[in-house]
Amino acid sequence: MRISNSLRSFLLALLLTVSAVELRAQTHFTFAISTGNNMTVLIQSAINPVIDESPIANGDEIGIFTPAGLCIGAGVWTGANIALTTWGDNDLTTQPDGATAGELLSYKVWDVSAGEEAPATVTYASGGQNYAADRVAILTSFSATTLITGTAASQSRLPIAILSGNGLSMSYDLAKRLPVSVFLYDINGKVAYRLSTVLQGPGHYPLMHGVAPLASGRYVLRFTAGDIRINRCFSVIR
Repeated sequence: MRISNSLRSFLLALLLTVSAVELRAQTHFTFAISTGNNMTVLIQSAINPVIDESPIANGDEIGIFTPAGLCIGAGVWTGANIALTTWGDNDLTTQPDGATAGELLSYKVWDVSAGEEAPATVTYASGGQNYAADRVAILTSFSATTLITGTAASQSRLPIAILSGNGLSMSYDLAKRLPVSVFLYDINGKVAYRLSTVLQGPGHYPLMHGVAPLASGRYVLRFTAGDIRINRCFSVIR
């Protein structure tokens, strides 16, 4: 792919901005390097990458993946422009260690404070969503959403924990008597489920009892138990 002089100047300015920031150690996402071919994905600070509708924190990691779930590139978000080298598969190795031509790229964020991975949706200004050696892809939006898939490490120290489940069979545990409320909103702000404040003793409770299956879409869960407040965005895919 031939790069115009204007695009080359733009990329050089971005890379200089990246190099001016001291990069932190990237440790969570692992991937093979120097596989023989690669492309570059540029994420600019101006697009304001978010996780659960809040800015991604400095120190969080952004990873790029193949459809098979193989990480092929990653970096640490510092609040500045970041250029992620995305590695292609090495034809000389027997095991896949990179993307093949045309494979769809996907993204995840490692939320350091929560100790969780969150899948992300992106849009592109140029370059497209498929892997191609020597391509430069520039993102115009980046939004990650935490999925409720298990007890978060940050929650396990609290007297309440959101547990994994199938559909709306999610549940929680209370270690002591607390007032509890649960509100679930769809993307338009409409209340999809409500449990007004009730006093519950120690035990195991369904998160939302007797509710019809949710339609596909994004939802916001607001859970309160005493002084503990948990706000989570999640997606339902059917």
